[in-house]
Amino acid sequence: METIRPQTVIGMDSGKKYSWGNAVNADTGKVLKERKLTNDPESFQAFVEGLTRPIRLVMESTGNWAYLYE
Repeated sequence: METIRPQTVIGMDSGKKYSWGNAVNADTGKVLKERKLTNDPESFQAFVEGLTRPIRLVMESTGNWAYLYE
């Protein structure tokens, strides 16, 4: 099985009303975006727009993970 190397890595810190997103270049570690997000699909979609794919998402394990998973 071939492993696909991500170009962008996103770290998410999820909260009840808002989450913080931090996107970095997977090779250089350069911060591409940092943003406070509302917990809705449109906010997350706008955050990932324009980022180089493939993207790997890393998030803390909390009860708020479901909306990011979908």
